[in-house]
Amino acid sequence: MDSGDNFATVSDAPRGCLNVVCALNLTAAREAKKRTAGMAHGIGIIGLGVMGERMLRNMGKHPAFAVAAAWDPASAAGEKLREIAPSARLARDAADLIADERVGCVYIAAPPGFHLPYAEAAFSAGKAVFCEKPLAIEIEVARAVVARLSAGGIPITLRGHVGGAIEDMNRWVLTAANGAFELHDWYSLKRRINGGWLDVDFGEGSVRERSYMAQLDALDAMLAGKPHALPSFREGLAVQECIEAMLHGP
Repeated sequence: MDSGDNFATVSDAPRGCLNVVCALNLTAAREAKKRTAGMAHGIGIIGLGVMGERMLRNMGKHPAFAVAAAWDPASAAGEKLREIAPSARLARDAADLIADERVGCVYIAAPPGFHLPYAEAAFSAGKAVFCEKPLAIEIEVARAVVARLSAGGIPITLRGHVGGAIEDMNRWVLTAANGAFELHDWYSLKRRINGGWLDVDFGEGSVRERSYMAQLDALDAMLAGKPHALPSFREGLAVQECIEAMLHGP
């Protein structure tokens, strides 16, 4: 189905084994069809649960992205997709989504056990990958895949999220003689003046919305072959190994 939107495709990207430098991350713009000015990155979303739905909604607010297709095995997926992104196609399955020529980057928000199989399928098709963490349920599986991909010199990107039963909280306070700054909730800043804390105004939008837009700005830079700060699969693996070690104890 052609919605009439301008999707940037990577149909000319090299296809084949994983050790070939395909249209992945910083290499995407070099090996794939060049993105024309004014065109949006064509995105395919696998998984329309909480994270997939959030990304679908936020990509709709960012001018650099156009969701071309999405897939989720849940029976309600089609209705959800039509409600949020009526121009996007509901794929038959993950393979159908990955094969869509309008999809240049696959965002994976499926359960963790499917992250790496879907990622490897996307890599083999010459697609860029934006993936939720953890990489895999079994740490040895994640190590093996990261080692295989790294052997080919392929830069890959992982998107992280912290979640739980209560709201995520983080604070970092820098104190000096004349006051202090508090960075909190990822993208919010307070300044202490005369014993009181004042919010530093970064503009409109909630903290969560601003964080999504910042991540999507970085993803846009990555897909355009520009410098970005998104972590790699190897860095994601290092985080997972650290967490696993803490959970298992000495």
